[in-house]
Amino acid sequence: MSPHGTDWDAYGNRTEDQILAGIAADPDAFVTDDTFWSTARVVQGPQEHAVTMKLDTDVVQWLRRQKDSDARVNDILRDRMKAGARSATKRKASR
Repeated sequence: MSPHGTDWDAYGNRTEDQILAGIAADPDAFVTDDTFWSTARVVQGPQEHAVTMKLDTDVVQWLRRQKDSDARVNDILRDRMKAGARSATKRKASR
């Protein structure tokens, strides 16, 4: 049994029919067929880049205390980027 309470051995011993019955009973699942896969497309998320920058010690300490600090930094910068874009749009409109 995993630490999360999943009995993986029980899942590993299921027959194909049991697996398909479980999928059919799951309201959030759907069986994919050849038609689905014939039109399926790979969708990639935005590309990420590793960057190096110098930050103040207290900022780094705060970030390290955050859950998933890389994503948090990205969210903070994205929010600021969008706010800057909105400000620029307002300035252009007021001219």
